[in-house]
Amino acid sequence: MVNEQEILKIRKDLEEREQISNKFKQKGYFTKEEKNEAIKKVTELRASDIVVNAIAFAENAKGSTPPELASDEMVFNEINKQIEFLKAKLANELGRKN
Repeated sequence: MVNEQEILKIRKDLEEREQISNKFKQKGYFTKEEKNEAIKKVTELRASDIVVNAIAFAENAKGSTPPELASDEMVFNEINKQIEFLKAKLANELGRKN
């Protein structure tokens, strides 16, 4: 059974991260507020999704920088990883719907 609420949540999460990514692409940097919002989104998804959390844990074991200490580019890259993950998750949910 497909959960419509889950699909809506994934779409919302995806849209928020795409907006953050596009802001960085336009300027090449984040304002302090934009970076804080991006870090918030990164940590929220890590906390709420076991797969994202496992990937982040594995990367941290290899010496990855925590988002709070990361450069704008590193945060941007993490946001883009989450975008790709959310796109795959959405495709999976929509595939189960058909």
